[in-house]
Amino acid sequence: MNDPDVLEAVKKAEDEIGDAGRVLVRESGTEPLVRVMAEAETEALCRECIDRIVDVIVKKGHAAE
Repeated sequence: MNDPDVLEAVKKAEDEIGDAGRVLVRESGTEPLVRVMAEAETEALCRECIDRIVDVIVKKGHAAE
């Protein structure tokens, strides 16, 4: 995922989560999927970050909703 908008969304999520978690976005090697995973201090923060990244991926046409 080299799309600048996706990279910006990932960077923003990483900044929000800080050292208390991590963000992983990767294309599946076996299926037409983009995996978006995150760990954060709270489930709410994790969900917000994932949803924001997925929204950008879908809007940019990299995945079907």
